[in-house]
Amino acid sequence: MIRADDGPVAVLRFNRPRVLNAFSPDMFEDLLQHLEEAAEDAEIRAIVLTGEGRAFSAGIDLKGIANRVLDHGVEGERETIDVIQRITETIISLPKVVIAAVNGAAIGFGAELAVAADVRTAAEGASFSFPEVQRALFATGGSTLLLPLLVGAGRATEWMLSGRSILAEEALRSGLVTGLVAGDGLLEEAIGQAQQIAGNAPIAVSRLKRLLREAPASSLEEVLRQETEDAMECLATDDFEEGIRSFLDRRPPRFTGE
Repeated sequence: MIRADDGPVAVLRFNRPRVLNAFSPDMFEDLLQHLEEAAEDAEIRAIVLTGEGRAFSAGIDLKGIANRVLDHGVEGERETIDVIQRITETIISLPKVVIAAVNGAAIGFGAELAVAADVRTAAEGASFSFPEVQRALFATGGSTLLLPLLVGAGRATEWMLSGRSILAEEALRSGLVTGLVAGDGLLEEAIGQAQQIAGNAPIAVSRLKRLLREAPASSLEEVLRQETEDAMECLATDDFEEGIRSFLDRRPPRFTGE
């Protein structure tokens, strides 16, 4: 896995193109470590996930699973599944925005990882599939909750129970992705999105991300109360004063996260 920092944006690129960026146990650990490091890095305000070559990720390495199960039995896979679940928990709890730049096929865990991200944009030739049922496996990464929230329960059920491929155009129509990019401009577009978000007030962004994640499971009363608390917290920040000053001075704001 390759990490490159572009100012306030960290780009994490999956780098096993010969196997369509299929994840080994070490890669799961590596991704989790990079996410945790980015969470602690005050200079990083947004993260872009993408793949090397013609795939975003083909998901978990099935050959690797087969060899491990034959040698050690199924119980040894629990640790890997636990790491996958921690990746989703980390992405959702991060006070920074995670953008999935889906450059090609996103299969199984690859699709689930994209679903866990805060924003998804895709290349015109990208595709998504949740084929676990075709291999007697089971969906992970919180996708059984997160996918229906994005595309609706009926569509998510059909996608996950059939295991069929969802092409980029259908993903756009369904709301799974927010845009399609032609040619080789996907990563540039995703970094541009990340930089735009990173230029906003970090405390306001982190509180808004959290509430957008929590609101579907909350009552209107709870959401209104939390909006009030978050609004008051933002008003008390130095960044609010900077936002007002920059508006009056007609200049870009310089937010510090304080």
